[in-house]
Amino acid sequence: MEKVVEKTDTQSSRLFKNDVMESLTHVHPIIPLLMPPAGSLMLMALFLMFFRLFVPAMWFEPFCAFFIIGYLVYDYIHYATHFFPMRSALPRLIKKHHMQHHFTDPNRYYGVSSPLWDSVFKTG
Repeated sequence: MEKVVEKTDTQSSRLFKNDVMESLTHVHPIIPLLMPPAGSLMLMALFLMFFRLFVPAMWFEPFCAFFIIGYLVYDYIHYATHFFPMRSALPRLIKKHHMQHHFTDPNRYYGVSSPLWDSVFKTG
């Protein structure tokens, strides 16, 4: 971890425009930086309080369950794009798109699980 922090000190200031974890993944994109459990629990508590304001009571638990499942699917796809060979066409496309984010332009190609939103927001 010291090497990562030491190396980030010498990176250009544009890396620090985003949060620290995103910056570190661009310095060392092969290091999987998943949210630590304590941080995840705190963020989930904040999300749940926010969702409680807008989601009807009868839909609150299913909504939260699918939100958590969606986040886990996203995180597993992100991990797989870094560490697993992609053999079929769609996974290869997703991996190529995500690797462009790391190695071509960190300010573009944000879609980890799909290039769809990069097409919509013209960031891909």
